[in-house]
Amino acid sequence: MLTATAKSCFSRRGAPRSTYPDRVAAELGAELVLSKYKSHMVPYRCTDCGLWHLCPMSRYTPSEHCDFCSKQAYESEITAERRAELLELERGVWLRVYACPHRNGWHLTSRRRA
Repeated sequence: MLTATAKSCFSRRGAPRSTYPDRVAAELGAELVLSKYKSHMVPYRCTDCGLWHLCPMSRYTPSEHCDFCSKQAYESEITAERRAELLELERGVWLRVYACPHRNGWHLTSRRRA
């Protein structure tokens, strides 16, 4: 079920993102997109609105909030590097990847090493 609600998130282009109430509905949405547009999508639960959205497989870099550092934590260095590369291409921002000092994954920073 595709919906746009008052608490919707918006795409980079400013359009409301399609939302799904649960993982099953999002997975069905991803299957529909694959069959109709031949585009591989990954469902994810949004930390902003709490609903489910779809992300292109090529852009998918799962992360979680790190309670120790108050930053996004990526499960692997490779995933964090991929996110940094996407942000550099899209926003022109160079980010460095570093291991969480609390062993909670990998973070991004704009700070240069001392």
